[in-house]
Amino acid sequence: MEFTINVQPAEKIPATSFVLPVFADEPTLLVTHLDKLTKGKLSALLKEETDLDKAGSLHTYTTLPGLDAERLHVVSLGPRAKLDRRAWMKAVRSAAAALANGPVGTAVVSLAEIEVPGTTLTERLRRLATALEDATYTYDATKTTNGKKPRGADRIELPLPTPLTPNELAALEEGRAIAAGMARARELGNLPPNLCTPAKLAETALELGKVYDLKVEVLEREDAERLGMGAFLAVAAGSKTPPKFIVAEYRGSGRNAANAAPSSSSAKASPSIRAVSASSPPPRWTR
Repeated sequence: MEFTINVQPAEKIPATSFVLPVFADEPTLLVTHLDKLTKGKLSALLKEETDLDKAGSLHTYTTLPGLDAERLHVVSLGPRAKLDRRAWMKAVRSAAAALANGPVGTAVVSLAEIEVPGTTLTERLRRLATALEDATYTYDATKTTNGKKPRGADRIELPLPTPLTPNELAALEEGRAIAAGMARARELGNLPPNLCTPAKLAETALELGKVYDLKVEVLEREDAERLGMGAFLAVAAGSKTPPKFIVAEYRGSGRNAANAAPSSSSAKASPSIRAVSASSPPPRWTR
């Protein structure tokens, strides 16, 4: 999944899908502007919805007049006075699920710029990146995928009024890294036991240790016996598979954060972050 920081007005960004956050009791400037573009069609549709007071409720509209996006995902933040981190995250997760199950293409997501009490833009970018990436996870390690059509947005446009600071850019990368680690853990947990053996887990730990500055030690049965690990050995006695006791230590890394995103067989490849200005687009850059 590719993330683009775009300082152009959200409605001017070409996209397949558009995520529009709304409040139950008052329109945002973006809602008002989009309503004008759709000649009042958007506000008419919103008046018909009865659950906008519930944060996370989502409604999808297609081919609205004046809007280039094929799909408009309207996600509720609930009443403005009750907006907090929890309500915002409900909206984020609903939007992420809708995009992951929607058509392949670009999605404009106007959630990071929402001012949420008790949060910073850095935190919101990290949480948003994690949720969007995590929603794309699917288990297919032992499934046939021949003929399976790809699904989900593969490029996210984040409309923001100003370019991001280095810390804010790093937050996006951290969010992606968190989601990739979650995907790796889910993949191992979903594997059948005849594949996710102690040896497989030890192999995975050693692999991660080489890439992410982990000190990994794998104790064999003999090591456990020498150390008097009776409870561990008693459990292992119920299986013919040799036990492995994995010790992984992490004491900080001096590497660039851009290299700290674990890979996953289920995660979309070659993630990057780039910026687009309101004038001529600059050359692509990645971190």
